[in-house]
Formats: sequence, structure tokens, C-alpha cells
Amino acid sequence: MQVDIKQVDPVTKELTITVEASQAQDEYRKYLEKAARRIQIPGFRKGKAPLARVEREYKDSIVASFLEDATDKYFGQAVTEHQIGYLAMPMVKDLKWEDEQDLVIVVEIEQEPEVELTIPEPFEVPYKHLTVESQVDYILSDTANKNRTYEQVEAALEGDALSCSLTIPGQNDDEPVNVILYAGENPPMRSSNDLLDRMVGDTVNITLSGNGLKLVTQNKFPDLDNEMNYSCSVMVNEIMRLKVPEIDDEFAKDLGFDDLAALKQQLSDDLRLRIEHGNYEGENRAIIHKLYADNPFQLPERTLNYVVENELSQLDQQQEMYRKYLEMQYRMEFSNQMISLYVNKALRKLTGFTLDESKMDEYIEHNAIMSDMTVDAWEEQNKDRIQDDDFVDQATNWFMLRDLAAKATFVDPPEPEEPPADAEESTEEKED
Repeated sequence: MQVDIKQVDPVTKELTITVEASQAQDEYRKYLEKAARRIQIPGFRKGKAPLARVEREYKDSIVASFLEDATDKYFGQAVTEHQIGYLAMPMVKDLKWEDEQDLVIVVEIEQEPEVELTIPEPFEVPYKHLTVESQVDYILSDTANKNRTYEQVEAALEGDALSCSLTIPGQNDDEPVNVILYAGENPPMRSSNDLLDRMVGDTVNITLSGNGLKLVTQNKFPDLDNEMNYSCSVMVNEIMRLKVPEIDDEFAKDLGFDDLAALKQQLSDDLRLRIEHGNYEGENRAIIHKLYADNPFQLPERTLNYVVENELSQLDQQQEMYRKYLEMQYRMEFSNQMISLYVNKALRKLTGFTLDESKMDEYIEHNAIMSDMTVDAWEEQNKDRIQDDDFVDQATNWFMLRDLAAKATFVDPPEPEEPPADAEESTEEKED
């Protein structure tokens, strides 16, 4: 067996495996004899038909099975002999064999990228730290939103929720479906500008996508084309407007505090330690992103596609309506995981960092704080995980990045660029 290895790109190799004709023919004859023992041909006892007869009647299926098994066998031998590691599933690009000819197998594999890092001095890392004040404001806003109420109104304005009876011509002409829609442009797929200024009792024609209709009807019409737009008739039964309470002293008293200042002080005291440790996590992530930006490398795209498709294959019927959004989220999540994995490996190689095991208690305490639990409770909940080698690896990476954070200077990220003026505005400026 001869193996030729070609580097296609930084993460892809092509293996051309050639098995000499005599060896391939001998392997095939053994495979044919083994297959013949399982085959019964009319006029012969099972396994007793002449090989020539078996081959004539079943050659295509026998050859296909032989080539599949031979590919697995010789590919396995090739990667073992040449100590080649690979990711996900290898892809067979070409497979050639005929009687008395060499067997040629061409397989493409993906590997982890070889990452070389350089760390400049000074090492400036863009990261905007969380503050106690901003997180208190966020929690207050979120709490107010959770205590929202709806009031009935006569005419629909932007963002109002409308309880409607919906009919899709040709789908449910005699049985309208009760749905909730929104006036204006948001939320996507569940709203329509044609509902603005409508009143209770009005009937109006609107257009929604198949995906949107599945969403608002809880998939009562699964055969609709997700991408197609459908004209629908809706009767407005009720209009509701969101009412969020003001964040003031009265709001604080409703939550059991003397005034808003007391509520903010309690939240600040509760959040201070978790925000401090949250910034540790944020700094670590920012360092990884900065190192990747300064030392870019290619990700194994086929492996990334494989893990994303694996997640998408597990979506239930309701989640399928969000498939495009979830695909984007999974791709971003797994890309970041790959980047973190490869950057951390390269950092260990560059720095030679090793973990002082006495620091494991500190890492466990950090995890407990981030989970808003006592150390004892977190240890009990994660007792199996703590014993795992992966947990030690995570701790090693965490402290390695903390060491680097101590030497880094964190700066505010640049403000996003303003979108360019459109052509019409530019033309008007020139005319002026």
C-alpha cells in the first residue's frame, strides 16, 4: 500500500491510497467467497452456487460492499501508519478499481489548524467592563418589564397587540383561527403595518409569510411554504397596549423596599462580587478574540458544518420555524468554541503554563459565584464534573488567561462606524 499526502489548505489534507492490483484482486476474491456463502441461488443449496454464477448475478452489490469495507480498512491503516489525526468524518473524493487494476482511494480529511501566536507589548485588548450601576439599571428595567400589564384601547398604535380571527383563503375559509398579531413592523413575522389605526370589529387584509403564519397559528398549517407570502383576512377582536410601571419610589415600595435608593443599594451589594467575576470571564474572552484577530487562522469548515447540522437535526417541529436563526446562532457558538480551543492550545505551547493545583479551590469558588451558589452547594451539584480531566483543562486555561490579563491593558472598544449616507442624500448635498 502506498500513501501520498497532499496539503490542500491549512486544515485540509488529501490522502491518495494505492493498493497494488494483485493485493486488491486477492482481497476481492476472498470477499466474493465470503459473500457467496451467504447467497442462495435457485437450483443450488445455500452457499454452494459456483463463484462465477454468484459474481455474474450479484457483482454490482458485492463490489460496492467490497469497496466500502476496503476503504475503511486501508484508510484506517494509512492514518495509523503515518500518525495522521483528523476531525469529523473523512470525505471519499474518488474511488477507482477494476479487475486486475490497482485500487485507488482518494480521501480528504480536516485537521486542527496549527496556530502560531505572537503577543505584542504593550498588549491592548478591547473590552468594556461591566459596572454595578449598569447592571442594576438593567435588572430594574427587566423587573419592570416582567411586571408589565396590558390595557384595552380603541385604536391600534405601533407595537400594540391585537387579538384577531384569521382566515387564509383556501386553508380555513370556514374555521377562523384565533391569533395574536402586532401593529407596525415588530416583532418580525407576526406584525403588519396594515393593522395600524385599526379598531375593534375592523376586518382587514394583510400579508404574512408561511413561516410567520406557522408561528402565529402554532403550526396549524404545516404545509405552507415558509418563504411564500400569503394574503390573509383578519377580524380585530381586541386591542391591548403594553403598560410598563415607572421605576420610582412607588415601584420600589411594591417590591418591599422603603424607596428606590434602598432597592438600588441592595441590588448593588448583591451584584458586586458576581460582576467582578463576570468581568474576569469577559476579559478572558476578550483576550482570546484579540489574539484571534491579530493571529487569524482558518477553521475546519466541514467539521463546523457537521456539528451545526447535527444540532439542527434535533430541532422539534416548533423550533423548525426558527431554523435559519438557530443555524446562525449554532454556527457562531461553535465557531467561538473552536477559536477558544485552538487559541488556548497555542497559548499553552507559547507560555508553557502549568496549573498550580492548590488554585483549584479558587476556580471552584469562581464557578460558585458565577452560578450564584455557595461553594458547598456548587461542589455537591458538580462533584462528578470536578473529577473530570476536562475541568482541570478549563481551570488551566482560566488561570493562564488571568495571568495574561494582569499584563494587558483593557481599552474601550471602538464605536461602530456610522452607515454611509444613501445615494439620494449624497446627490442632494452635491446639488447644494
